[in-house]
Amino acid sequence: MRDFYNFPKTEKTIDYAAKCEDKTINSVDIVPSRDVYTFRSNILLIRDKVDPLQKVRDLYTSEHKCPLATYPYNSSPILKAWKSGDRIEGQVSRDIITFTQRPAHLEAFVDSFIKSYSPSKKYISIHWRYDTSDWKNEQCKSPKFKLVCENFDILQNPKKLSTFLMKFFEETGAEKNYDFVYIATPPNELPLIQAVQQEFKKKSKMKIITQIELSKALADNYGDCGNKYEDLRFEILSLAEMEVCVTSSTFFYSFGSSWSFNVQAERAVLNKGLTILNTKILEKNL
Repeated sequence: MRDFYNFPKTEKTIDYAAKCEDKTINSVDIVPSRDVYTFRSNILLIRDKVDPLQKVRDLYTSEHKCPLATYPYNSSPILKAWKSGDRIEGQVSRDIITFTQRPAHLEAFVDSFIKSYSPSKKYISIHWRYDTSDWKNEQCKSPKFKLVCENFDILQNPKKLSTFLMKFFEETGAEKNYDFVYIATPPNELPLIQAVQQEFKKKSKMKIITQIELSKALADNYGDCGNKYEDLRFEILSLAEMEVCVTSSTFFYSFGSSWSFNVQAERAVLNKGLTILNTKILEKNL
């Protein structure tokens, strides 16, 4: 597609869409067509529900040699259905998720990694993403998170956060029913989670696993791939963390995170275990 439209190799897909929007590129054939979607804040939103299958075929039909498909995931009713009813509706949405799983070799690796800590695969996963510059500035505008936002320092303080996590696990019987907790987080929040992990080592029987352990195992497993692995290691790490969270017994998600949303949607389609907003851990004892 880059070669056909003569786009710079460093340009991102989102930039292609922007160029189409401002008519910089007049020859681009966009699917779905411009009259059925709204492009707002760099997100493509379909105005009407895209099911059934025939409707999808109509939307994605093009005779152009190289049509531009923008955000095909968001062109299905996944996002709209999830936000309106906390469930995935429509066979097309389910099929997209079902047939776009992570590579089988990565699934096998993650399965082995999990079993090295829990042969019965009884574990909790948490996605933690509550940075001040992004999440707080955006989500704390809503009264929905008033209690959490008023106590935001807890989310950034490893000792306080560890205390709340330990108390929650103790009160819910997690220490007896699960073998470990995996905490997935963006790299910029890893120091916080590492500090939480150290607090647990000193004060709790519950084992905390992070991307530090996962990254080491990935390097050992894919090290022979050389530059191919090095070039993609952050993407592979993210996919591996997603697989860990999808297959966990219980998943605590971060509100407002597209990464968490993808895990939520996949768990719903695959009928996995409980999926709970992770701030409930704090609200229970605030």
